[in-house]
Amino acid sequence: MKLRTISYSILASEYEATKAIPNSSSPSSRSQRFCIAQHHHAEILSVDPGTKTFKHEAPPWTAHHVINIPSFLYEDLMHCHSAWYTCVRLHHSIPTDVVETCRSTKPGKQLGPLLNGTKKRFIRLDQMSPKDFASLDLQRRRYQDLHDYARAKEQERDMVMPLVLNPWDETMDPGKEFRVFVPPPLCFDVAMQEHGGVQLVELYPFGAISECRACLFNCVLDGRVLYGLEVAQFIVTVEEKA
Repeated sequence: MKLRTISYSILASEYEATKAIPNSSSPSSRSQRFCIAQHHHAEILSVDPGTKTFKHEAPPWTAHHVINIPSFLYEDLMHCHSAWYTCVRLHHSIPTDVVETCRSTKPGKQLGPLLNGTKKRFIRLDQMSPKDFASLDLQRRRYQDLHDYARAKEQERDMVMPLVLNPWDETMDPGKEFRVFVPPPLCFDVAMQEHGGVQLVELYPFGAISECRACLFNCVLDGRVLYGLEVAQFIVTVEEKA
């Protein structure tokens, strides 16, 4: 295995460049180095064309608790987002009405016991972990998701909008987390423990066209490494010496 280091200054520079992009979810204008997901087929096929038994496809996925948001709430959520994005505030009646409507549905009733205040959770809408949002414009990303779901409804396409709730661990140190890539089925996050052990954090689907981000790798630029065609690498960030 080969050790590779990346300086914090490079990551900071890319982060600022990504924030400056008007819509960082646009494949044509996004940063092309770190924390990228959902590449086009053509991008990864030029690196790994696949075989008869392995094809590049968007993988299925599962999570700890998944609640499917009713499709009729898509438009209401988009209105909430638009109001907040425009005015940076919402009248209390707007989210209250949406929440009460959600509570009256079967998924909403399933959601209640999971958010009863006894356990903390972190929430996501897709395969991407909240940890991967550091280099994205979160508001635009969520709006794009909701817009895509609404358009699918207009076109009478079957599209599910999942709300994923995973347990929250306040004792976990993100500075000791690592992402491991196991081609072709999955990748996962692990956290180093004080006693020297390793704790499994999350599982994700593997692949350049999945929604799981490659962190310090890039599924296309580092594709031959990630897909096991070249020597494996271990990448860490380091502080530059003054």
